[in-house]
Amino acid sequence: MKDNPFQPPESNLFNKDDNEFKRSIWWKIYFFVFTSLYILSSSSLILEPKAGIAEILDLVNLIAATVGLYGFVFFKPIYKPDFWFTVLILSVFYGFFYFYITDIDLRADMTDSDYYFNIGIGWFISMPSLYALYSYSRATNPIWNKLSNKKFKAF
Repeated sequence: MKDNPFQPPESNLFNKDDNEFKRSIWWKIYFFVFTSLYILSSSSLILEPKAGIAEILDLVNLIAATVGLYGFVFFKPIYKPDFWFTVLILSVFYGFFYFYITDIDLRADMTDSDYYFNIGIGWFISMPSLYALYSYSRATNPIWNKLSNKKFKAF
């Protein structure tokens, strides 16, 4: 019966041994480049003589967002999706209000157009990480299905 021309074709689309979902290498490259840039910029802000509570809050925000990005990129369920949605909202709001609460002169003798261009570039570079936090915060994300697996370890 294998030679029946009227029989629909069969294919095995799902390999039971390889059902692990993985992120592309580009997400991993983005993670390491973005984290390196963020560490460099935050360390320079922390070492600034006028650094204060705003920079400490920025560092806490950086650490939380980086842990969420790590969980998304490396497919690790860390804590709860609702927590990561809160981190996303706080990151966006803090990113907007940081310019108003810091005592550091962020303009550094730049013209208005240069200053706003740099801010735009910073937000543009941050967009994939914000998307990653948003996706990571959704309970329907396949990452959170791994929690039901007893043999899975977060780290």
